Amino acid sequence: MSNEIINIKFNDLLLPTLLVAMTLNISAVVDSFFVASFIGESAIAAIDILEPVMMLITIIEWLLGLGGQILALNMKGSFDEEGSNKYFTVSVGSTIIMCIILVIIAHFAGDAILNFLHPPADAMPYLKAYAPILFLCFPISTLLGVLSQFIRVDGQPNFASFLMIIATVINAVLNAIFLTQFHMGITGVAIATVIGYALALLFSLKYHFDSKRTFRYVFSKIPVIEWFKSVWRMCKVGFPSASSGLFQVVVIFIINRILTIYMGSVGLVSYVACMDSLLITGIVIIGFIETFASIIPVYYAQNDYGNIKYAYNKAVRASLIFAIIFTIILWINPDLFLMLYNLHTSPHVETFRWSLRIFSLSFVPAVFGNAFIFYYEAIERSLLSVIVSVISMFIGPLVIIFTLLPFIGVNSIWISFTASTVLALVVMVIGIKIIERREKEYSGMLLFKEDLIPHTEYFTLHGKNDETEVMGHLKSLECTAEDYKNIEAIVNCIFDNNDADTIMEIMVIDYDDNVNVNIKDTGKEGLFDEIKINKKSG
Repeated sequence: MSNEIINIKFNDLLLPTLLVAMTLNISAVVDSFFVASFIGESAIAAIDILEPVMMLITIIEWLLGLGGQILALNMKGSFDEEGSNKYFTVSVGSTIIMCIILVIIAHFAGDAILNFLHPPADAMPYLKAYAPILFLCFPISTLLGVLSQFIRVDGQPNFASFLMIIATVINAVLNAIFLTQFHMGITGVAIATVIGYALALLFSLKYHFDSKRTFRYVFSKIPVIEWFKSVWRMCKVGFPSASSGLFQVVVIFIINRILTIYMGSVGLVSYVACMDSLLITGIVIIGFIETFASIIPVYYAQNDYGNIKYAYNKAVRASLIFAIIFTIILWINPDLFLMLYNLHTSPHVETFRWSLRIFSLSFVPAVFGNAFIFYYEAIERSLLSVIVSVISMFIGPLVIIFTLLPFIGVNSIWISFTASTVLALVVMVIGIKIIERREKEYSGMLLFKEDLIPHTEYFTLHGKNDETEVMGHLKSLECTAEDYKNIEAIVNCIFDNNDADTIMEIMVIDYDDNVNVNIKDTGKEGLFDEIKINKKSG
């Protein structure tokens, strides 16, 4: 089995997904970098205090964006274009409604939100200058994030990449200009972020006028009741990933309160450094894992376990390599990272170094935690996904922090991230064992129907002359002559109507009383996208 087609698909989606993850994460890192370099530690503390509010945006993107995308792709996998368009329409439409609500909340409750966050006294002036403007960016970045997810999987990954690059680059360039040339302080940082995302959202309009896009708006075809039902389904599917953001909102708020009480702004700056290191790691981890998860729904529905295992191994292996290398760097020389924030010369540098080193131990467990959260969500095993998310990002950290806080102080915070993820993985393994007992056809961490694997054969074709082995296998399964001649005709037609470098992968599953033949190719999209072969044995 060559896995050539899924490898091409994976690589096509990887860069756009990495850039989406970068855009969702890097703006906070960029802002922290410029604030630390040109303003000071108290301003960094102000950004950290606002982090729980920023996380709310990610929650909406995962609920409406990722949930809608998974359901839309499932509909596409079942050749239900109407259903696919319905989820696309509801996802984008509901996001716009949420954006309007966010603007209203920010306008009328902005001051109340800031007071609720309990910032240190030295950070409050910076927070009041930064937050009101940044609140304007939340609806813009939310809509851009949701749209980018659909653009990425709709055959335009390069354009999705372009949007992410535009937002990030404009933000960084304007940060430099506003701080060095116009001396606008933290207000300039907020304005730069708003402009960067706004221009990227403006460029995204190009997608809506592209005749090649496959997702279409069908507002008039969705009754109000069906709209609400669709929102509920999207939120249900997207909740495992979104729950991680929701739990982080609560956990970050509590951690910020503890750090403020015990250490003041120094503790908050330490936390910013740790979380930014996680954000940088998360760009790679989430990039690879979400690329894998975007592919999985269709392949899992087709029982295509060989390709799923290949994609899983590729995503996890790459994420692990990066996580291990970054952990080693932070242990050997954390100043390389602290230099980005001009903290390597701070009188509190030893505190920053120690917290970074302990915190970095969470990177490797985070690879497996995120891999299973996204995977179980993609195959609609939401309970397993929620269990990992709840324990690793909510219950685990809080229990560990409050248990160890009286004995080791704030070090309990840095330890809790590693310990809680490990605990979640242990509980997940127990959950898998329970499923294996209840649903005996499924087994293993990826929940495959293991009995099908010996009855599954893969064939990779680079031209019409490669079809002999496939036809021989179909004859050995006692398919009728008419059946395999029809398949042979389809194979010939695909190669006749595509370029010479077209690759075709045929998966044949013997279900005893019938044979399922699944054909994937890299040729013209849609040429045979409605053909599904499921023939009775002869």
